[in-house]
Amino acid sequence: IVIFQLEIPLETVVYAADKLKKMGKTIILDPAPAVGELPDNLMKNVDYIKPNESELSALTRITDMDGNMESACEKLLSQGVQCVLASIGARGVMVKRRGEKGKVYNVRKVKVIDTTAAGDSFTASVAYALANGRSIEEAVTFANEIAKLVVQRKGTQSSIPSEEEVRVVWKSMIS
Repeated sequence: IVIFQLEIPLETVVYAADKLKKMGKTIILDPAPAVGELPDNLMKNVDYIKPNESELSALTRITDMDGNMESACEKLLSQGVQCVLASIGARGVMVKRRGEKGKVYNVRKVKVIDTTAAGDSFTASVAYALANGRSIEEAVTFANEIAKLVVQRKGTQSSIPSEEEVRVVWKSMIS
């Protein structure tokens, strides 16, 4: 599994995703920072894309996400993406696959202190769960629990759970 963000040149992401997909790798794209629509020759190689609401809007040019979330996800799927994991803040994550109705995986409310590292921790947790043979539903549930820990702490690196904390969540979720 390879995770990309858009903090490196887009041409590099397109090239590497193409080469790695041909090698049979699973590609996860966290489209941050989103600057607009992405080329089809990238999207066709993306297995999972994880935009937040503002990134989803930038990628699809759909400005009103209220009631249009599924349409926006469908637009990404029509470009070749296999699965959209749209982060909708405190409401959780919508998982949308081609030909299926989107499903929202809610998170239990917690006191939010800092959301800075939540998205990266979520994406890494999805990759971890998928690499360990879990379904996308299990992966999102696990990742939501990890992100929930992150937002309750201040800072970026300091908010990321320790290996032991991850193990505890993993055991409680996947037993």
